[in-house]
Amino acid sequence: MKQEECKNKKKLDNIDLLKALAIYFVIIYHFNNIPVNIIKYDGVANYFNLYFKSIISTCVPIFFFVNGSLLLNKEKIDIKKHTKKIIKIMILTILWGAILLMPLMYIRGEIISFTFIDILKGSWIFQPSWNYSWFLCALVMIYVFYPLIYTAYHSNKKIFFFFFACVMFFTFGKTLLVNFLTVISYLSNKFTDAEFHISYITNFNPFNQFGYSIGYFMLGGLMGKILYSVLNDYKKKVTIMAFVALPISTLCLFLYAIIASLRSNEMWDPVWSGYDTIFTLINVIALYIISMHYKSVGWFGKFISVVGKNSLGIYLIHIIAGYILKPFFVQLECSTMLIANIIYAFIILLCSLLLTITLKKIPVMKYLVSI
Repeated sequence: MKQEECKNKKKLDNIDLLKALAIYFVIIYHFNNIPVNIIKYDGVANYFNLYFKSIISTCVPIFFFVNGSLLLNKEKIDIKKHTKKIIKIMILTILWGAILLMPLMYIRGEIISFTFIDILKGSWIFQPSWNYSWFLCALVMIYVFYPLIYTAYHSNKKIFFFFFACVMFFTFGKTLLVNFLTVISYLSNKFTDAEFHISYITNFNPFNQFGYSIGYFMLGGLMGKILYSVLNDYKKKVTIMAFVALPISTLCLFLYAIIASLRSNEMWDPVWSGYDTIFTLINVIALYIISMHYKSVGWFGKFISVVGKNSLGIYLIHIIAGYILKPFFVQLECSTMLIANIIYAFIILLCSLLLTITLKKIPVMKYLVSI
């Protein structure tokens, strides 16, 4: 019994670490001032920064992956509680759309005045330039499919793997084909003005732009069950493979970002555009394997645990904290240095964490940062 409890605790330690790392990567991505434009400025620092951005493309995918690892390996599913959870997330998405709208539009000087109707309209219409609650929308999509995926996962593996194969083909498979054609186009210097949408695959594609999130979710469930038994037999080999795969896969994404940017003469974002690439997928798996060796110890372990457990609140609040601190940070001479941006993101993380913990202590407000 004690051995089983120890194993479960180690799993939770692993999950907390991944969630803490993911939310930190999200903050770095949203609020950084590092130059990466290799088209306009051909400096070594820009290439190094672009490689770093290729690493943090794992940010949001880790959340989907971890969700799958936890939910698909539960002993049972309570459909009533699950339905309530979906409704809560939807309400939370709309509420935060309204909450973020007012301060962000004021901070960014996008409008001078707005009415209550404007707030309602703005909170409903998805605007990627300032609304980062798309993650919650993708989560709702996953949770709608979850009961079906869970049932197939535990009762009929053939159906589960059929659906999993379809998801991976129409998301990661399609993107891999586009990546391949883009590289061939660049190397051959032909069809450089063409955008490879693969229309036939797109027409048959039953998944929207966030369909890859289901792939991460399902893979997380599989890895969560398989890897612990695999590590017992091949612990050293699997870990070495993960450590080798991580920098190589990141390098591949980095090189593709360079090729895609030079081909279109426009910077290709390895984070937002890299979520559904095979390279980010490999990196997420590698980080998951490496994190399984993590054990929560001392003050660092407690800090990671607190950040991991409050990652949703941090995700929602960091937008406001980041925009408030941004004007002060960009005025610093060191604001374009990578190390300065890493520290800056950590300060935003701490501020958001403190605000989340504070809100959780207020009876009604606590529901704004938890589901």
